[in-house]
Amino acid sequence: MVEVVEAYADTGAVAPSIELFEDVRVVRDGTPIPVQGDGRRALVALLASHAGRIVPVDRILDALWDDEPPLTAPKIIQTYVSQIRRLLEPERQDSWQTLLTRPSGYVLALEQEATDVGAFESAVVAAVHARDGATFADALARWGGEPYAGIGQTFARAEAERLAGLHREARKGWCTERIAAGAPHETLTELEILARDEPNDERVAALRMEALWRAGRRSEALRVFEELRERLADELGLDPGPDVSALHLRMLREELPAPSAPQAAPAVGAAQPPRAPLPVERTELIGREEHVRGLVRLMATEPLVTIVGPGGAGKTRVALRVAHELADAGDAGDVWWVGLAGLADPAAIPLHIARAAGMPLQLDGAPAEALAAWLSARPGMLVLDNCEHIVEPVARLVDELLTRCPRLRVLVTTRVPLHVHGERRWRIPALGLPEGDSLEALAASASGRLLLERAGRAGESFAPDMDDAAHLARVCRSLDGMPLALELAAARLAGMSASALEAGLSARFRLLTAGEVGAPSQHRTLRATTEWSYRLLDSHQRELLDRLSVFVGPAEASAVIAVCADDVVAADDIPMILADLVERSVLEHDRDRYSLLETVREFGRENLGDDAGRWEERHGAWMADVVERVGAGVQGATSEWIRELECHLLDARVAFDRALARRDVELAMQLAGRGNWALLSIGRLPLLRSWVSRSLDAAQGREVPAVLRAEVELMAGALAGLSGFPAEAHRHLGAARERFERAGDASQVLWVDYWTATVLGEQGRFSEAVELGLRAADEARRLDEGAIEANLRAGVAEVALVGALDPSGEDLLLAVADEESVRGLALCRGRRYEEAELRLESNAVLLRALDSSDDAALDECLALPARWRVFGRGPRLAVALSAVASIAFKAGREDVAAALAGETLEVLGFLGWEGPLPGVLRVAAVVGHRDDAEECARLLGAASARWSTYRWRLTPDSTAAEETMRVSLGDERYEALLAEGRARPAVVTVEAAARVLRTAASRDA
Repeated sequence: MVEVVEAYADTGAVAPSIELFEDVRVVRDGTPIPVQGDGRRALVALLASHAGRIVPVDRILDALWDDEPPLTAPKIIQTYVSQIRRLLEPERQDSWQTLLTRPSGYVLALEQEATDVGAFESAVVAAVHARDGATFADALARWGGEPYAGIGQTFARAEAERLAGLHREARKGWCTERIAAGAPHETLTELEILARDEPNDERVAALRMEALWRAGRRSEALRVFEELRERLADELGLDPGPDVSALHLRMLREELPAPSAPQAAPAVGAAQPPRAPLPVERTELIGREEHVRGLVRLMATEPLVTIVGPGGAGKTRVALRVAHELADAGDAGDVWWVGLAGLADPAAIPLHIARAAGMPLQLDGAPAEALAAWLSARPGMLVLDNCEHIVEPVARLVDELLTRCPRLRVLVTTRVPLHVHGERRWRIPALGLPEGDSLEALAASASGRLLLERAGRAGESFAPDMDDAAHLARVCRSLDGMPLALELAAARLAGMSASALEAGLSARFRLLTAGEVGAPSQHRTLRATTEWSYRLLDSHQRELLDRLSVFVGPAEASAVIAVCADDVVAADDIPMILADLVERSVLEHDRDRYSLLETVREFGRENLGDDAGRWEERHGAWMADVVERVGAGVQGATSEWIRELECHLLDARVAFDRALARRDVELAMQLAGRGNWALLSIGRLPLLRSWVSRSLDAAQGREVPAVLRAEVELMAGALAGLSGFPAEAHRHLGAARERFERAGDASQVLWVDYWTATVLGEQGRFSEAVELGLRAADEARRLDEGAIEANLRAGVAEVALVGALDPSGEDLLLAVADEESVRGLALCRGRRYEEAELRLESNAVLLRALDSSDDAALDECLALPARWRVFGRGPRLAVALSAVASIAFKAGREDVAAALAGETLEVLGFLGWEGPLPGVLRVAAVVGHRDDAEECARLLGAASARWSTYRWRLTPDSTAAEETMRVSLGDERYEALLAEGRARPAVVTVEAAARVLRTAASRDA
């Protein structure tokens, strides 16, 4: 670099710099010169992102051509390099000083700070070290908008996302320092936007809590914690981490200083690095300190580390401790914990990891592709726990992720290695054994400490004497220092002496070691311990324990009774037996649900032997009954039934996979067809699509009850219509109607009418949809089918409202919308059709807001999203958010419109659905065109090219914004940007819209 600077000093010129925000420009002598040509712009961006480092030619080929590069690619690169050199140094004809050729590739000989994105990155790093609000403000001032704008290659998108992550971190850092400086009010708007973007980020939640508390808004601060706790439990099955929990406790104890008081340092958790929620460590990790330290060091240099060992060796506990240490240190970036036990479908692995890591689902592209793109843009560590049962698909996915994500680290726990290139294996051995029989020797060994600590938990009065110590030392040696075996044995010390414990184990080993000489000693030990604990149970306890192994998720007592009760294990006895199993530490109990330790579950499965199929069938029948009851009940107490289904989703997945594996197509179809409305309501569209398509494929050429097949055809038609494929929807719905009519099932024919009317609405055939819906609603009334009638009238009201607003619509439809809203609400009241009632109320509220400029009508409309959030992140929430955003814009509340549209994008990402996306893009364009006319023109182009659902489609008037952009950009440029937007992939469009909306919300708040 010194040579370059001196060379320019000799000529009296200033070394060039490169700008990558918004557009690619070379700056010479203070004059920015745009780089022309997509290929040249991409190459300049690639070289600038590696400023000062050699970029190999192979890397350039891969980066510039996402697909196979043309045969002439090397020549094209040479041409680009020649043109870029003349742009950088027009006064030179050779002896180039800036873009240099090296044997392996090319290097842009500039400092990192010579690029605007590099200067921003350096400023953020400096701010993090300085921890000063002004330094963070300086870093944020260097943010120049969208980085790598208009460059579609994968490397540019990844770099843009990485920089966006740094921008978010700088915003969090600024908020941290402003709160510490006694100015919490300044941060509230920014923190609300950050929380909307990253709802599960505990650091953001902690900052919001502290800012609200210090600003005097204490109840809101406490509500932030409750909302975070509910969201983590519902979406990830996790509790808030210790930092944010400690802050919450300080608030409850009134231990925080008075509101708005200046602080010398941030409060608990405020200055911690961002961290994904990790499972809570419920007990102390004993005897694994060296392993934890070694793994932490290894993770700093190795991309893939596999913790290998037999079941019960403590792999999960060690990995959890490592994850917490790295999350606390912040060196690994985000740390994402992904439990894989019970996951059987290989195709679901990327989706499961994405959800656990908090990634919003992309609207198009395969889940694995979307996951790789998301992870490539951020440093972090994935912890994949318990993957030996799906080791091959996990290995393939890990290999792909590590190939595409250079800053990703992966820590795996498994009984068998992945056999992926570059894998470093760390075997967990047994705990250290007592070297003698004394109490001192016992306490000095890792296995002895674990046994004593866990025994103390099992019974507070446990205080071993010297004789006890000798027995316990021999127990440790008998159990080979296996942690799970020691814990199982320790649980027995609450009810038996140390000598009885040793005697029982010794007898069991004499019986079990014969015939197992070829097995590893640790496997024999764990099995022996489990077998010994098992033999101490009575016959009913053992029988129930074996049957419980067919469950993969936590199950309440009623579920256990439904699956496991018979003449041998009476239903009335099961609650007491469950309590006994919990007391004996072979069954875990949390929030009225019971679950087996994984090793014990495997043991129980082995004991079932050939009888396993019988209990799997009973488990599947129970799950089908749950799904059917949810599907029927969800029309009433919707929120309660939705929670019921979500509690059992893991078991539902396994039941479906088992059904197809044993070719039980009827059970698979029951699961796919009868809980359909509930799965739609909670937004499980990818799961539902998979079940429907797989069950229909499996039914080809097989005899299946006509009504059962029709139920799945009905669901297939509903999904096709919801996705904008009307021809496919009518085909499936026609097949369903034919079968239902043949079977004389009038109620189900009405549901076909309902979904057919929605498909007609998607096609813009509003009058036909209204006519069919009204006719079916009258028939439902005649048959006294209240729930179906309520949904039909809600559907008619929705399609009539949109039909009346459509340019080709009929004014008469507005009256129909109003009338059906009133009639439907009269039907719902008193009968508790929760979702249908809220749909009808929403329709009526939207009608009033459209027809009135009254503040009360607007406030009523703005309250709708909160009411829909109670039902989870389903399609209804998405369309409600989109509609209310449009009305907020119409009322002049652009900040609210931007915030609601941004939330809509988040929900659509979760759903993998783009029905209301065009309306959201238009909202983004009209609220953001003054900030970024070019990007908003692209958004309008994208909106015009994408299919849009009719549901509550209240599109904002974009005429004024379009005219403003056309004037400012010129007709030719404006039309070109529209065309660019129409050609963009959905994921790029959504990311651009999200950026525009964040800027607008921040500007207007």
